[in-house]
Amino acid sequence: WSVKNGFPAAVSFFEQRLYFAGTTSEPQTIWGSTVLDYENFTPGTLDDDAVSFTIADNQVNATRWLAASKFLAIGTLGGNFILSTDTTSGPVTPANINIKKETTYGSDLILPKKVGSAILYVQRNNLTIRELGYNLEEDAQIANDVTLLSEHITESGIQDMDYQESPDGILWCVRKDGKVATMTRLAVQDVTAGSRQDTQGSFL
Repeated sequence: WSVKNGFPAAVSFFEQRLYFAGTTSEPQTIWGSTVLDYENFTPGTLDDDAVSFTIADNQVNATRWLAASKFLAIGTLGGNFILSTDTTSGPVTPANINIKKETTYGSDLILPKKVGSAILYVQRNNLTIRELGYNLEEDAQIANDVTLLSEHITESGIQDMDYQESPDGILWCVRKDGKVATMTRLAVQDVTAGSRQDTQGSFL
């Protein structure tokens, strides 16, 4: 990483490793540190050695964010990928990395939020919020549009967002025009409700 090659645009901890991704010269390459040695990226063959890999896809799509769950979710401009092992159990090692593309809904640069077992993220159009989560019927990760019934509340685009877990599950989204849109999301009760919060002045 350098001024010439660029610096990572995405970072996350996952299974005791520090992961970086999304440089200018290598937009689809992901680097993971040695286990519990977060500044050591020296490659090797031992299970706890650092890992490095490049996503193989038909298009070159820059990585926008990384999010840790039961797997490492990778949001790119052209879709979402899942990093896991090629076995049913055990941690990621240099010998068993598995990358699989799950959706084709690209991502914005805004950091996603973990809500329960799902991940809420802003789509590349900067207007749609999608929920990346496992679907039993399809036996795959899907990314449902949770703003489908209230698309107007994000009309100027989303600047930033954060999730309030208690007392109600609410995703707060600061819009580019200084207003705030909120999304009440309670997946267990199948509740999704969007609204706009008005006040004197603007939000930052």
